[in-house]
Amino acid sequence: MFTGKKKAACAAMLSMAMVAPLAAFAENETRVITCGTLNLRAEESASSKILGKYGWGSEVLVKGINGDWASVDVGGQSGYMYAKYLGREGTTSSTAYVKTNNRGLNLRAEPNGNILGSYPRGTKVTVLATTGEWSKVSVDGKTGYMQSRWLSGKAVSGGSSAVSPAVGTAVVNNPRDTQVLFLRREANVSSESLGYYRNGKTVTLLARQGDWYKVSVDGKTGYMMAKYLKVTADMHNGTARVFNANGGSYVNFRSRASLSANVIGTVPVGTTVKVLEKTADWTKAEVNGKTGYISTWFLKF
Repeated sequence: MFTGKKKAACAAMLSMAMVAPLAAFAENETRVITCGTLNLRAEESASSKILGKYGWGSEVLVKGINGDWASVDVGGQSGYMYAKYLGREGTTSSTAYVKTNNRGLNLRAEPNGNILGSYPRGTKVTVLATTGEWSKVSVDGKTGYMQSRWLSGKAVSGGSSAVSPAVGTAVVNNPRDTQVLFLRREANVSSESLGYYRNGKTVTLLARQGDWYKVSVDGKTGYMMAKYLKVTADMHNGTARVFNANGGSYVNFRSRASLSANVIGTVPVGTTVKVLEKTADWTKAEVNGKTGYISTWFLKF
């Protein structure tokens, strides 16, 4: 049920990103790196000397292809890189719509970076550029990155006000004990405050709406920002089942709640895991006696 897995060559890949079929290369063609960090190696081997590390979006000149490897020039150096992480860059501005199913799509400050917001199915965004697995977009006055696979050129049902059920309980979890979390009349930071609460306060979750939860607390109903609430495991009877919306057969099991954390194993789709803690983005779980983190996106509760 639980197997170890070597770290991917590209250091900051998504936990279950599916690599698209490799587009044909032309000799002396400029490509861009489509993952977080890609090693430039002295030879066509994952164990050969690393000559340098280059980040997402870096331009490289592809001189030739031999199997999985591309002979490249980058940063004044010549060497070899994994060809599957070299893609073409698109720069045409266009309109797209979030096409996730029951979960929001994260807007990140950079590929695999900090989350700036989460947007439900049907949300309209402006695509500024597309490089490999990521699209640079503008939405609600913010600019960041979304996974390209979850964007559609055609309008889809849903919308920025779409609500997904999320009945359960949570506790206020501000970054600092001196901070408070506001209960708002509507799901936006400029809405009227109905009260404020400190860390440890238990609230009842009624629904999830983008970056917000509709909650009930102290006889009042309103909205709180999801990122400052820690959902309790009791909400889901302590278990969840692994699935993969990307079509993969497993999900990564990580040492910490971060896409850059070490992958300590993989968990097959269909596995039931014990839920220890849950937030909007990560779930701390126990699998076959081991404790780690799985992206909440890949769990059904």
